[in-house]
Amino acid sequence: MKKNFRNFLSGSKRISPNMAQIYVDYPHRNTTIIKQGEKWVFKEVNNKKIQEIEYEVQKMLYPTQNVPLCKDYCNDGYWEEFIFGDQINQLSLTSKNIKSIARALREIHSYPIYTSVRNLLTTPLVKKGKYLPLKVYSLITQDYQNFVSKYVDTQKIETYAERLDFKLKEIPYDLSIIHGDLSGNNVIIDRENRVKIIDWTDCRIDIGACDVVQFFYHTNIDLKLRNDFLVEYNSPLCFELMFKIQLIFLQLYDFINEYRKTTIVNHTLVEKINNSLDLLQ
Repeated sequence: MKKNFRNFLSGSKRISPNMAQIYVDYPHRNTTIIKQGEKWVFKEVNNKKIQEIEYEVQKMLYPTQNVPLCKDYCNDGYWEEFIFGDQINQLSLTSKNIKSIARALREIHSYPIYTSVRNLLTTPLVKKGKYLPLKVYSLITQDYQNFVSKYVDTQKIETYAERLDFKLKEIPYDLSIIHGDLSGNNVIIDRENRVKIIDWTDCRIDIGACDVVQFFYHTNIDLKLRNDFLVEYNSPLCFELMFKIQLIFLQLYDFINEYRKTTIVNHTLVEKINNSLDLLQ
């Protein structure tokens, strides 16, 4: 029986969204300080290029009112306003909350990317304004394709990544600035019930659906709230095949990364990937 794709992300555990040499998890420090009678966060990133990107992206997106104000950039770091509110992983989410988050993401993903910001961000994931699922797959697996093929049907992954690539050629869409680590820790409902998305260290140019898949996967919200989100977000990129491939990419990365670190095969992850592949049809 074919499962609804909003069921597809159910029951998943929190995984790293960062793919080695694709989505890098950059070390950073946040120091909360009282500055001129107000609470601010001084943000520092070890990689100064990434620090500059994070600052410029947040500055660009600030007119949406969905990211914190930042100012006074220097080589050591920059100042960001402290957001008073609750991380959504500490809340019982309602339909109203989830629709507000969907609207915030829609505004961010549709915001025009400044040329200055585009020049700061380079990525192998896209080419000439188009998302490249086969390129993503090859960069995830890299030297581990033969290893992975012992446990999962890599030919099937490639076949459906090709189908996704073909389908995307039929859909008009724009690339977006996406957050890249959209967990419940990074989405805040402030005291005025406004959505603020923080910690843009892992941002990149990609398709907005990647943020949506990560958000569903990390928060594990129920089916009704997912449906409410998708209706409000209203993107032609949030279709079944897209969601399934994005989840498989994340699971596949997690499997490879764990093996890379431990040389132990995680058979639970293998089972999850194969279950995900079984839903491709």
